[in-house]
Amino acid sequence: INNHPFIAYILDFFYWELCADKCGLQAQCESWKQAANPAERFLAAYGEKAGSTVRKLVEVLKDPEVDLTQIAYEIEQNFKTSPSVLETKV
Repeated sequence: INNHPFIAYILDFFYWELCADKCGLQAQCESWKQAANPAERFLAAYGEKAGSTVRKLVEVLKDPEVDLTQIAYEIEQNFKTSPSVLETKV
């Protein structure tokens, strides 16, 4: 994910906070609110979380409450040529 800055760019405050909650990172996200780029902080923490994969992040983005299906689709398309990447740790 660190190699794909478009994900962080798209996740503004509301969305990164919802994603953090869905990924079990809500306790950590309070400290990110004052950061210059809280979405980057979320993605870094998600990448360090045990069991985090691109596929799981895509599932969170598709969650009806988060409703970022277009972004999820773009991520999937970005990795279409190598689907195994979706299963790799972030």
